[in-house]
Amino acid sequence: MSLRERIEHDFHEARKTRQPEELSALRMLKSSLQNAAIEKRGALTDNEALKVVRTEIKRRKESARTYRSAGRAELAEHEEFEQSVYERYLPVAMEVDVLRALVRRVIEDTQAQGAGDTGRVMGSVMQEVAGRVEGNAVKEIVQRELAQRPAAKN
Repeated sequence: MSLRERIEHDFHEARKTRQPEELSALRMLKSSLQNAAIEKRGALTDNEALKVVRTEIKRRKESARTYRSAGRAELAEHEEFEQSVYERYLPVAMEVDVLRALVRRVIEDTQAQGAGDTGRVMGSVMQEVAGRVEGNAVKEIVQRELAQRPAAKN
């Protein structure tokens, strides 16, 4: 079942079981996916749909943070609820130890020597993790691993 089909199924289930908050969140997510498909002028792949879901999660996190700083806890809680609904559609996250081993393997394969090779290593790792890990987490591990490498000899 594709990501869009899962969202559609969950939308209908929320309607049947009369869960208005979840129904509202899924309606907004469906709308965002539809807008992205219109913008693309075609159907979205699962990876493109996943990118839309991640964008919506980031928006909810930022909105919740803004509402909390403004003293609007009830609105922040609503945004956090929507975020939790959207997070159900993310793929299972990769374990940190597995990610670290992957980064080390890519560093060896690319013969990366230092911070100047971060982009090359990041590109290879991000292709392999394919949406299972956020870019900032990968960047942090890549930078840490490259910093531990002995300096290149000229």
